[in-house]
Parts: sequence; structure tokens; C-alpha cells
Amino acid sequence: MDEKTKIKSLWAGIRNCNTFIDKIDEVPDMLPDERAQWKAEVQVLKAYYHYYLLQMYGPIPFMDENLDISLTPEEVQREREPVDQVVSKIVKVLDEAIESNGLQPAYVARRTELGRINLPVALAIKAKVLVLAASPIFNGNTEFSSFVNSEGAPFINPVYSVKKWQDAADACKAAIAAAHNASLNFYTFDKSANSLDNITDTTQLELNLRGQLLKMLTIPS
Repeated sequence: MDEKTKIKSLWAGIRNCNTFIDKIDEVPDMLPDERAQWKAEVQVLKAYYHYYLLQMYGPIPFMDENLDISLTPEEVQREREPVDQVVSKIVKVLDEAIESNGLQPAYVARRTELGRINLPVALAIKAKVLVLAASPIFNGNTEFSSFVNSEGAPFINPVYSVKKWQDAADACKAAIAAAHNASLNFYTFDKSANSLDNITDTTQLELNLRGQLLKMLTIPS
């Protein structure tokens, strides 16, 4: 998939998410827990697609609701929003999903659920969003001071904020805690159990990483 098609697919995905969220309450014969889970999962997807675009373009228009298909090309044009504002909206959607209690705290039936969005996934995405927002790219970057919107407001805040790093650290801690609660952790190669007490730290790291990849690719029964 080329870059142009990928971007088009992300915006189409956001539109599909908005449609799903707007219409799921009208679907009959769904159990309340199932409805809540699906809605929360799609909210996380909507936030993730915006985050993906934010990584590539910085300031983007946040599409919280779909535009009417009858609008003219001129009417559908939307101005890019400052990065801080986009981040705030992404985090708001993630928090709504996280606080809805619709996301599963851990995989119950891994063979059928592995890959679905659960609570640790949502918290990990939130942590990534806030780390990006706190990074030197978007936190106090004065090199983009002339990059402003139609009203003259900077797209990238030139004022450094320590709080952004604190918010990112708190989000990372919450994501790690959720992963531990779900019994998710990094694989560590046990050199003593394999009679390899004298291996170097570099070899230990390589075995850790290899084992982690194998662990991720293995679906337990």
C-alpha cells in the first residue's frame, strides 16, 4: 500500500469509527456487555488513527463526527488544529473508552481474543500519545514558531511544559500496571536453567529479545 492510499484509508477508518459509534446503540439483540465492549474498542481505534496521522503530520483536523455527504468540496475543508488541542481530543476519546469499563482487563480466551483491543492496549496507546506530546518535537519547539494557523496561533506550542512529561510518566506507569495485572511481561532468558552462566550481557539481551518475539508469535491453546 502506497503512502497516499494509506492516508486515505486512515481517514476512511475514522469515518467508519464515527458511523459505528453513532449507530451501535440502534442494533437490536446485542447484549449490553457486548455492546459496551465493541463501542469502547472502536473508540480506541478512532483515537489510534488520529494518533497515527499526528505522528506523520503534526497538526491535523480532529474528526469527532462525520461530515454530511451532501456538503460541497469547499464546505468539507477543515483547518488543521494545534497539536496540543489534537492530543487533548485523542486522550479524551481514549479516557472515555477506558472509563467505560467496556474494555476487557485481560484476554480470557486467547485463541479467539488475541489481537482485540483490551485495557492494557488502550492504556499503552494513551502512553504513546502523551510521550509524543511531551517530546522535544512538540514540547517547546521554537523552530516552528512561524508555523501558525489562520488566526496566527502556533500549531506547535513553543513554551516548554514539565507537566507534559509528568502526564506521560503517569500514563506509562498506568499502562505497565495494567499489563502486569493481565499477567503480561517481558520474557527473560533463564541462563542458569540452561547451563549458560557465563554468557555475556549482550548475549543475554539477544536471547531475551528472541524469546520475547517467539512468545508474541505463539498462541497458547
